[in-house]
Amino acid sequence: MSDSILFTGADKKLRRQELLLEQVLRTGYVSVEEISRRFNVTPQTARRDLADLLTTGRVRRCHGGMTPAVPFDAMTRRVRRSQNTAAKRRIADIVADLVHDESSVYLDSGSTMEIIAEALASKRRGLTVTTTSARIAVELSEREDFIVHVPTGTVRGGDNSIVGESVAPWLQEQRFDILVMTAGGVSEDGGISIDTPIEVPILTAAVAASSRVILAVDATKLEFMAPERLMDISKINDFVTNARLSRGLMNRVSAAGINLHSF
Repeated sequence: MSDSILFTGADKKLRRQELLLEQVLRTGYVSVEEISRRFNVTPQTARRDLADLLTTGRVRRCHGGMTPAVPFDAMTRRVRRSQNTAAKRRIADIVADLVHDESSVYLDSGSTMEIIAEALASKRRGLTVTTTSARIAVELSEREDFIVHVPTGTVRGGDNSIVGESVAPWLQEQRFDILVMTAGGVSEDGGISIDTPIEVPILTAAVAASSRVILAVDATKLEFMAPERLMDISKINDFVTNARLSRGLMNRVSAAGINLHSF
């Protein structure tokens, strides 16, 4: 978060820790550095806040910060994996056809992306894959002709995505032929949004490092805004979906010269 929060008075420690607990349960990860920056406290104070919150049993310590003791939104993630699987498999097949053998590819995390990874493993050869999904990394590492890279970070429960403040700077140093991403929502005005703020700098860095960006979403994500706005749809090159676009969104896609692959 860009703005710091300064509390005064006897209850400042309690209020700060309440907000920290709310943030870690919502986003899945908070670092000591972020605590210090957001609340304008020293790293030592941030670590004491972390230690106090550990006693609640609702968070656990991880490298450089804390995550929820119960996996992040695990039930929601399990439900998503079972939804719209037929449409997601068709989307995955189209995406795999857009990727060339021996390309360098960045793969986002999420239930749709896991099915896309399966399609890539079935259809493509010699890929160099970078991903923030530990689940996808393990699956694709079974392919002897694939090279798989993952950043240093914390594996978040539920979706097994790799998060942390070191991920975005590392991605800024990489270069990819293709980025394949999903989204929490795509609004009629072309706004692409995602579920948690910690993913915004990660995806922003990955997009900047990629020559071509493919957005793959099923119909449930259209005409919807997830909590965190990421970017405008004009930043993508290919849009793969099983939905018929609204007139407003179709106009945005056409104006931006985006290749639409729908069924």
